[in-house]
Amino acid sequence: MEYVFNKLNAKPKYIVTVDAALRLEGEKTGEVAEGIGVAMGGVGVEKFNIESYAAKYGVPLYAFLIKMRQAEALTTMTSDIYTAVQNTTKRVLEFHKYKCATWRIRAPNRRRQHGRRCPAPRHGLGST
Repeated sequence: MEYVFNKLNAKPKYIVTVDAALRLEGEKTGEVAEGIGVAMGGVGVEKFNIESYAAKYGVPLYAFLIKMRQAEALTTMTSDIYTAVQNTTKRVLEFHKYKCATWRIRAPNRRRQHGRRCPAPRHGLGST
């Protein structure tokens, strides 16, 4: 986050995180939950860093969680999880298109004035 904000002097329109989440009994492996905030388990240092920069620069946070059992998260990827990753990738790209379209509708003059375009993902999606 420091590299993006301080070294590149970039200010993203939003930050999207994708992670695994433990599913509840009765839920199917591969279901996807969407929400607001940082989707990241573990100690929480990286999550805190992301949230700190997002709060400092006013960047909204969005999360996509792929539900699975703990054993599935620690072993070789199953076909259900692989399919869920593909579907989540499509949902994130649709989310990106929607956010860009909304931004264009809300601020068409600002876009023309600064010559900005909605950035397309160049290197695919990062994973955690």
